[in-house]
This record gives sequence, structure tokens and C-alpha cells, in this order.
Amino acid sequence: MWDSSWPRLLQGADREQLLEFLWQRFGMSPVIFEHYSLWQKGASVWLLAADVPLKMLSTLRIESVGLLFLRRVADRLKPTSAALQLFGAYASRNVITLTAEELQELWANRKLPQKFPVSPGYVIVRLQEEIVGCGLYLGDCLFSQFSKNLFMPQTWECLERG
Repeated sequence: MWDSSWPRLLQGADREQLLEFLWQRFGMSPVIFEHYSLWQKGASVWLLAADVPLKMLSTLRIESVGLLFLRRVADRLKPTSAALQLFGAYASRNVITLTAEELQELWANRKLPQKFPVSPGYVIVRLQEEIVGCGLYLGDCLFSQFSKNLFMPQTWECLERG
């Protein structure tokens, strides 16, 4: 018997809905996630390797399981920055590449007023080829959705030195 603290395993149409979101929004093929299970509790969805022997753990009381992957925010799905750092390389759309100066401005001000060739909504923010995390683009401004603690002031000195 599963402890009631466990989230619900997403299967069938529920799972397909989340994978369809990732495909439509970011161009991430559902095949990427075939070896993972998705679990939901409330507005949060976690990702877990499908081969984890969960039956042995099912009686344990838990607070979370796996990687926090997505959250429902109002009527939208918002990917976590950690999830995008792991899987963002598979995205083919709604990716914004910033210069070090633009990223520093976004980090410092939590927004970057600028137009980008992406559709409004959640986007993947990267510096060159490195995924930084999640942003929210509203047509003429990019808003940071990643933790202010992701960088330290010294980060920018290191980037300038190259």
C-alpha cells in the first residue's frame, strides 16, 4: 500500500498532456522522457527515473520525489530552471541566448526590456550554449524566473576574464 504522502503517478492522457506541452512550447520530443515517470501532487510535477524500485519505498512518508520538473501557475505550465538545465539542450524553440552583459542586467534587475524572436510565455534562457534557467517573455520584456542566488557578484568578473 502506498503512503498517502506520495504524489499521483501520471499516466495516459495526464502524462501525454504534459509531454505535449513540452513538445509544443519547446520542441522537446516526448521520446526524451520515455525512461522517466511523472508524479503530481497539487500544482507540482516531479520527474523520476522509471527504473527506480519504488515498491520498496512505497510505505515511506515523503516530502518530494525526484526532480521538481513543472509547476502549474494559474492556467500555464512552468518548467523549473533545474529541469531546463538538464533537458533544455533538447529544445528547438523558445530559447533566448543572451550575452554576458544582457544576462547580468537580467540577473540584477530581474527583467530585460528587449524584443526577442520567440513567442510570449515561458522560455529557456541561456548564455552561449549553457542553459541558465527559465524566463518569462511577454513580448517586449524578458523576466527572470530563476533564483537571484544562482549567481554571485564575482560571477561577472569571471565571465569578463573569459
